[in-house]
Amino acid sequence: MSSEPKTYVSGGRVLSSPPLTVRITRFFENIYVFIGLYLVSFFSLDPYTAAQNSRFNVTRTGKNPDASARWGGGGGSWGPGGGGGGPGGPG
Repeated sequence: MSSEPKTYVSGGRVLSSPPLTVRITRFFENIYVFIGLYLVSFFSLDPYTAAQNSRFNVTRTGKNPDASARWGGGGGSWGPGGGGGGPGGPG
């Protein structure tokens, strides 16, 4: 993370705080991450380790910033692409 705060500009004016849409988006992302982390730790046998290794952990070291847990982000078998399979086996 950078130590410098992000600058927001609207209509040629520098804003003193993020726009309302950014604040609302951050709020819902925080709720999503909280619920995800809660569910991961709730349904595990070792909640502490599960929470540390969860994709919802925002302080995990070595984390790729582009691979954060977001709405519709990552994984799943839906969407374009996928495995093509190969030729059939013997027989």
